[in-house]
Amino acid sequence: DGSLTLDLLRQDSIRSGDSQKCGKLKVHAEECVGSKTTVEMILRCSDLEYRDLFSKSDPFLLVSKVVESGAHIPICKTEAIKNDHSPTWKPVFLNVQQVGSKESPLIIECYNFNSNGKHDLLGKVQTSLVELEKLYSGGQGENLFLSAAVGHDSQTKVLKSRLFVDKFSENIQYTFLDYLAGGFELNFMVAIDFTVSSN
Repeated sequence: DGSLTLDLLRQDSIRSGDSQKCGKLKVHAEECVGSKTTVEMILRCSDLEYRDLFSKSDPFLLVSKVVESGAHIPICKTEAIKNDHSPTWKPVFLNVQQVGSKESPLIIECYNFNSNGKHDLLGKVQTSLVELEKLYSGGQGENLFLSAAVGHDSQTKVLKSRLFVDKFSENIQYTFLDYLAGGFELNFMVAIDFTVSSN
């Protein structure tokens, strides 16, 4: 049932061979089935818009999950790449449990980095891990878009900029419970200091 009860033994009694119990330790563990699956991706964009006056953009990606209320919760951000309108970022790692599931909606936004913290949105896509895996398998990119401004009648603007997935792999990240189940031995010791300090 996921519970384990162990006897706590005095250290000196173990050495003497006369084990004396001094308490019990109860461990209850629960683990989600998908919690060990981690997705590694290499993301790339092409034909990003120029936002800096005298140079190319300094793009980075922000990956957010969409919760039931419709709010976006950031879960991952890449590094900013200087002066590149077709950047390839370092691998990103997403835990499936952190996302929710492979079908859970994700928003990937591409920003132009500004040192004042007011980053310019270059475009975004709404997707999921399932869709990103399909992009990788098909070798196809997905066009970024910009939402219409609030209060304007103009429709969503589809950009020529595209998002590509150059790598998509699922790996098992072994947990503490896996090591215990595999025979990992753990010693637990407790000491109580009864010394009264004079300070």
